[in-house]
Amino acid sequence: MAKAIKIEGRAGIKLLRCPYCGHVFANQKQFLRHLLKSHNERIRKA
Repeated sequence: MAKAIKIEGRAGIKLLRCPYCGHVFANQKQFLRHLLKSHNERIRKA
């Protein structure tokens, strides 16, 4: 499974960025849900 790119927001908040499309998420749950719904084909092939 792809690992999130960790970035720091304006207020020092840790954010997660999708390595496939660049969407930014505030928590791990949102990131994982996005991966499974949007990039399921890519994950299964790898």
